[in-house]
Amino acid sequence: MTDAQATTRRHPASFRDPAGFVLESDGRLLRAVHPDAIGDMRMLFDSGLYDELVAAGLLVAHCGVAELPPSLPKDWAAWEAERLPIISYPSEWIDAQLHAASLLTLEVLRRALRHGMTLKDASAFNVQFRGSQPVFIDLLSFTRLPNDGRWLGYRQFCEHFLGPLAVYFHLPSLRMLQGTNLEGMPLAVCSAMLPARTWMKPGLALHLHLHARAARRASRAATETLDRSAHAMPPEQAPQFGLRLVDSLEAAIRGLVPRTKAASEWSDYRNHNTYTESEARSKLAFVLEAVDRARPTRAIDLGANDGHYAHELASRNVACTAVELDAACAEGIYERSLAAPHAALLNTVRVDLTNPTPSHGWAGQERASFSQRMQCDLSLSLALIHHLSISRQVPFDAIAAYLAELSPHAVVEYIPPDDPMARQLLAARSGITASYLRTLSEDAFRAAFDPHFECLAFSDPLAGGRRLHHFMRRT
Repeated sequence: MTDAQATTRRHPASFRDPAGFVLESDGRLLRAVHPDAIGDMRMLFDSGLYDELVAAGLLVAHCGVAELPPSLPKDWAAWEAERLPIISYPSEWIDAQLHAASLLTLEVLRRALRHGMTLKDASAFNVQFRGSQPVFIDLLSFTRLPNDGRWLGYRQFCEHFLGPLAVYFHLPSLRMLQGTNLEGMPLAVCSAMLPARTWMKPGLALHLHLHARAARRASRAATETLDRSAHAMPPEQAPQFGLRLVDSLEAAIRGLVPRTKAASEWSDYRNHNTYTESEARSKLAFVLEAVDRARPTRAIDLGANDGHYAHELASRNVACTAVELDAACAEGIYERSLAAPHAALLNTVRVDLTNPTPSHGWAGQERASFSQRMQCDLSLSLALIHHLSISRQVPFDAIAAYLAELSPHAVVEYIPPDDPMARQLLAARSGITASYLRTLSEDAFRAAFDPHFECLAFSDPLAGGRRLHHFMRRT
């Protein structure tokens, strides 16, 4: 095997589409295209659709590859894709992100129809977030519009977008039950869970309830309610049929604008904490000094709360992912990021760090785990450690080992057990002994991190004896 072949790897999530696949070659992300699909790619580029979508920020940029990797047959083609700094999954998005991704998919489809093309599928995994903005990533999803006007992605759109949004809108308590199913939410399940009053909503009645009934009666999975009237239409009417379908779906989606979550005990933490104004400034200064030392291009803010520090890093040209479990906090981060001048560098995900997204899909490898996707240059763990060590009973050495896997640099705030916030958490636990409290001491904290990290700097004690540390992973 040559060196060039050794550095070329087919992406484990790219095998479902016979038209091609994604491969990584010498640090580049390439979209390999089968000879049978090159005609669709030429139409995409020659029609002006590609330029229109990229100019509008709706599609990641691609450029043609003159010299194919040796592992590709000579009659194939390849385009190099823009590499996004962060990859997130629909199960990690807040409702507003799923809503934005659904509207993006429909807008891309609408523009494709006007150029005589369509999307062959409608998976939510075709969308990623460039910072706070959704962007379409699947070049091979574009294909010539069939004469009968059918959209084969219709059912998938309803299962990946419309159904989940309707369920979360009407039954918000079910949001935390979402798993990592690659196939979305089955129509029959959505229809059964939704309240009877949703039959009075034309879009939900047609695209979910009646669609689910038609799917149950269908003899083949591709049969869809709205396709039947399109089979005998003249070819010139196909785009108009598709556009009417898009308009109908968009109306249904816009009727499901996510409701703002009620304020939580953590959503106003910045205004109700134990730091003085001077200490808050000192804390930010320490974080920024660590950023100057580490010089990261990608960072992750674990337990980001209101996203204050994530915004600070993004404003300094660091692509930062704000990770937060609290729904109200995550919504606040995302909403503020939409209007921020550094919106393209700030991503938001809602993840439970003690139960993050695992690797899943085919052979357990099709979709990478949260930890694999979030590896970066610098992690922030501010006002977080006591939640992990006390509330979730994760020992310091396990936390240190995990942070060492995520990034070579870590800014970690130690919170002593007699801190007011820590005392609140301890009050909710039983079995608190003197020996247990010693496992939460600063000496125990430093001893747990020492095998994994060198401490480059630490702060003077802040409120309640808290102390910031800048760790660098030992080689």
